[in-house]
Amino acid sequence: WIGTQSTAKYVESVSDAIKEVCIKTNGKFIMIGARANLPGVPVEFIDWSEADEIKYLKSSHVGIMPLPDQHWERGKCGFKIIQYMASRIPVIASPVGVNSTIIKEGVNGYLASTTSDWVDCLYKVYNKSDDSLEMNGYKNIVSNYSFSHTSPTLLETLRRYIYRENIDKKVVDDFGFEWSIFDNEEELSNTSLKEIWEDYFHIFPWNALPKGGGVGADIGCGSGRWAKFVASKVKKLYLIDPSIDAINVAKKKLSQFNNLEFSITTADTFSVDDESLDFAYALGVLHHIPDTNQSFQSISKKLKKGAPLLVYLYYS
Repeated sequence: WIGTQSTAKYVESVSDAIKEVCIKTNGKFIMIGARANLPGVPVEFIDWSEADEIKYLKSSHVGIMPLPDQHWERGKCGFKIIQYMASRIPVIASPVGVNSTIIKEGVNGYLASTTSDWVDCLYKVYNKSDDSLEMNGYKNIVSNYSFSHTSPTLLETLRRYIYRENIDKKVVDDFGFEWSIFDNEEELSNTSLKEIWEDYFHIFPWNALPKGGGVGADIGCGSGRWAKFVASKVKKLYLIDPSIDAINVAKKKLSQFNNLEFSITTADTFSVDDESLDFAYALGVLHHIPDTNQSFQSISKKLKKGAPLLVYLYYS
């Protein structure tokens, strides 16, 4: 168990189970970072240190997170479980709050309520014959809680806070959700999509672009359904959208192209140099932005003098 003195009391609720299993298996219980009253439990109290934390976690056979099912405890974040899984050791926790979301019973850990449950789960870990719990727990961390998974969300949150982005968050979230579960291309053939794209782009001055097609931007790219027809005609295409979900869909859909750069951002915070783009387009996008005029100005600053900007706005 690892934690602070304020949460050490939770360990005392499962002390009988720990004592029984430790005595019968000649085991030892270690508490990192705090102390608790555990009569009869063979326990070692270890002061927390950054240098030794990982060593002690990885040397353990199981990590525990007991909690009472009360209002305050239901709001805890399950970080102990995440630490244990990241250390590739089995996990047992109380089915309280987010614990039941992180742990899939019998797959990447165990959930225990009563003393009898705790004894049974500890013996399951002691008697297990493979490392499937550890591996499934670690995969859960990599897929859902790792730096590579969570950093885009953090960066997006910080970006929105710092720049006070000119977006309607509900619209962004709704479109992102729709793109992640519904794709018009599932119902429309490539031929039909291209016909729609040509309807938009028939006025676009392709011959005004530099040799090789130049560098441009798809503003509010969504799932990338229009970019798939543009990418083969240009040197480089930026796909920007404030929705992580939309960008992820576009990346998968356009994986065959090597001249694309994806950016989770908005027209107002797009970080390319001013007067660097040879063209840009925004189809059915800018009318969703609270200050459409501001976005027009922001995009214009990124375009070279005389570069084309194709825009489609809904109107009434």
